[in-house]
Amino acid sequence: MRTLLLVLTLALTAQAAGPVGDKHVYKTVDGRELSLYVVSPETNGKPQMAPAVVFYHGGGWTGGQPTQFNDWATHLASRGMVAIQVQYRLLDKSTKDP
Repeated sequence: MRTLLLVLTLALTAQAAGPVGDKHVYKTVDGRELSLYVVSPETNGKPQMAPAVVFYHGGGWTGGQPTQFNDWATHLASRGMVAIQVQYRLLDKSTKDP
């Protein structure tokens, strides 16, 4: 039971954290900014080519946040990859339209 409580607490903490990486607004819809969060490997100030992975959170357009991939993004960047977390519009419960 304590293990389950610990796992749930850690999961909620991960969701509550803000996104990691550099924020880039890619679109504004109805006054709301939609952003990409880019986590890049350390390059010592020298531009370099690197493989990239793009994360889209699940949730069926009704919930979710790009923050669920913070740990993965940080881990992949430490291994030389660029990780991009995408924020997208969610369902507006009053209009049933994303």
